Amino acid sequence: EKLVAALPVNTKGILIDGGANNGLFSFLFSQRFPEIKGYAFEPSPVLLPFLQKNLLNGSVKIRTEALAEKDGELTFYFSRNADQIGSLHRENVEEFEKKADRVDSYQVNTKSLDSFIAEEDVQRIGIIKLDVQGAELSILKGASRALEITDLLLIEVMLIEPTPFELLDFVRKR
Repeated sequence: EKLVAALPVNTKGILIDGGANNGLFSFLFSQRFPEIKGYAFEPSPVLLPFLQKNLLNGSVKIRTEALAEKDGELTFYFSRNADQIGSLHRENVEEFEKKADRVDSYQVNTKSLDSFIAEEDVQRIGIIKLDVQGAELSILKGASRALEITDLLLIEVMLIEPTPFELLDFVRKR
């Protein structure tokens, strides 16, 4: 709630919510900015019913692809014990699980941000929010055009990963 409340009141362009999970951020965003269209990317079929319920009457559309560097198909890893833990990086799920036998996987379709904005003819992105358990940097590597038209990036990083500082360097150079 505090994060959405802190967003600029003059936000323009679309919202892209990568790693939407159950849709809480997108829901709160659509309540505060009902005139702004958004897209919630979440590949987990387990979370889809919650996402659908939370975004039923809002301005945010659900996309079931995983954001990635390129369009295609990748393996999505998830915890058998916690619906909220999933990643394109197995080691990031194992970090929470501590036991490899509790991690399962399935194939998901992937979409790059540049491909997405071309398909949807997006001219301006107000906010990109990424909470994708370690795939943030690879997503941004497939978003050169998207970053050119983006006003604000909200990115979750885990300091246990090797990429946070590489991610910061990448964003600073854009």
